Amino acid sequence: MKKILILISLAIIIGLIIFGTLTTNSIEESKLDQLRRTYSEKHIPSVDHSKFRQLSKKFNSPGEVTAKCIKCHNKRHEEVMHSNHWNWEKEEYIEGRGIVSIGKKNIMNNFCIGTQGNETRCATCHI
Repeated sequence: MKKILILISLAIIIGLIIFGTLTTNSIEESKLDQLRRTYSEKHIPSVDHSKFRQLSKKFNSPGEVTAKCIKCHNKRHEEVMHSNHWNWEKEEYIEGRGIVSIGKKNIMNNFCIGTQGNETRCATCHI
């Protein structure tokens, strides 16, 4: 009888170990882990734009810069309109608070509430 109990106990323990090993590999990456991984990776530009002769000239307006960019990056301006910068919000991990939505859309900005607004500067953006 003791041998049977020992064998059953051993079988249960082995089964739990196998089950635990198989299930831990199938856990999906949490949104928090995805954000941590994304923001820990430093972006490395694929090209040095300062080496292009056509970009080394003095531009008279931000619009000229955009026009020059769009000559090569012909769909990039559409991507920008879906970006965090354009939409004024971004999901961010903040220590002690977790994942929060931050940005001009929901955080007070002194340029917008000050007695001297900054609309003229904001409106000159080349985006």
